[in-house]
Amino acid sequence: MVVRFSHLKHGCCLLLLSILLSSCTKPEAENVQLPQNADSNNPQAAVYNTQLGIGYLREGDIPRAKAKLLLAQKQDPTSPDVVDAFAFFYEATGNLQQADRYYAKAISLDPKRGSSLNNYGVFLCKQGQYKKSLTYFAQATSDPSYLNVAATYENAGLCAEEIPDQQSAEKFFILALQNNPALTTSTLELAEINFDKGKFSLASKYLQRYNQLAKPSSESIWLDLRLAEQEKDQQRVNADAELLKENFPDSDEYKQAKLSGLI
Repeated sequence: MVVRFSHLKHGCCLLLLSILLSSCTKPEAENVQLPQNADSNNPQAAVYNTQLGIGYLREGDIPRAKAKLLLAQKQDPTSPDVVDAFAFFYEATGNLQQADRYYAKAISLDPKRGSSLNNYGVFLCKQGQYKKSLTYFAQATSDPSYLNVAATYENAGLCAEEIPDQQSAEKFFILALQNNPALTTSTLELAEINFDKGKFSLASKYLQRYNQLAKPSSESIWLDLRLAEQEKDQQRVNADAELLKENFPDSDEYKQAKLSGLI
């Protein structure tokens, strides 16, 4: 399988829809005039300072990140976004006990909030608590105001694969694509699942769709190589082998291809 925990999607702090947390950026206009010294009751400043905190965290500036998040906490202590941001801060800095506490606290502030439920599910999955994570993903997708249901179904599929529970994983990836047909990870995972089930024609269809959505990856080329081998298409096998060798010589897929004797 192509499971990579880096594909798991957090609900980005301060946004109403879940997107990759890595895409949250520090606001460029740091000269925006906001009353950043206010101690409380300043949600607008809290939003801004939380964005700054996550931005500094991504840059590796831990002290400034924490300072901004502490300020945001003073300005809006009951904001689930601020609490979620602090949870991610503690996770990123290795304090997993505090991260767990803050993710749970964010949910306690708004128990039906999809993005917070998704975030905690992602955290639990990363800690190996796969089955427990699925319960939070299920709750997240039940939030009618939650906009990024597709990403949460994809997260659930990735975690189900780790159990492993391929039947559930397939169901989640299908639901993910029903909500957002452009999800590349779910598309490639379904191609892999169908290949493993011997459904080579369906695997090819998903792989073709993936190649329409994304650039070739080591995973997609390795899958195409195996499909070509099944179809006795030696010319395509050779072409895929050359692509792996030239573009992904350090990948696990290239190593697998060598071990299998297909390269």
